Amino acid sequence: MYLEELPGRELFRAIVERFPSGQLIFDSVSRFGVRMQRFNRGVARVKAQMHWGIDGVAELESISPRLRCITVMSAFDLPGCTDLKPRYRLMVKLMRHIPRMRKLAIFYKLEF
Repeated sequence: MYLEELPGRELFRAIVERFPSGQLIFDSVSRFGVRMQRFNRGVARVKAQMHWGIDGVAELESISPRLRCITVMSAFDLPGCTDLKPRYRLMVKLMRHIPRMRKLAIFYKLEF
């Protein structure tokens, strides 16, 4: 998310072409998440800038014919969400039921 799309895609392609096999595990935000970054206190606090929003597996698998998505998980489905403070648990429950928000932050596991 902190790379621009073209350099990010080129990095993934270079890794896939360089190694005979492997896995890429990373978190990303959707394009909507990139637009909403001004509301993310952590990002604002460190003056980071998100550029590359990914809206689905097809975008990643199109980088190389060798890439296959193994796992997709919303940040709102991570283990430990039930251990949050009550107000955050409520927010997570709400976010899980709003499709656009559910896809805001995603963890991907790709193989090649």
